[in-house]
Amino acid sequence: MICACLPRLNSSGTNISWEPVDTLTARARYTNNGITISAVLHFNRNGELENFVSDDRYLSPTERRSPPYQGSTPVNDYRDFGGHKCPGLCEAVWQMPEGPFTNAGSI
Repeated sequence: MICACLPRLNSSGTNISWEPVDTLTARARYTNNGITISAVLHFNRNGELENFVSDDRYLSPTERRSPPYQGSTPVNDYRDFGGHKCPGLCEAVWQMPEGPFTNAGSI
């Protein structure tokens, strides 16, 4: 969620490449130490991030034995945080074989 709250930091980095998908959607690729990950970012007409979808979500940051799942991070309830408009509510959703697993929280 840092990318949702610090767009200037992320838009200026050379480690991130952007590719437009359509007028409200973009694919971002992030490369660090020779490893590249990608995600599709969905925006609303106000330019606010609505969802972040990637196909490389593990259930744990240290457990890599299971295959990665598609994950999404729907965000909403934008608020002012010290002069910066950021989402106040986000979810982490893993698309598991038995159905979606959701973890919600406030920022």
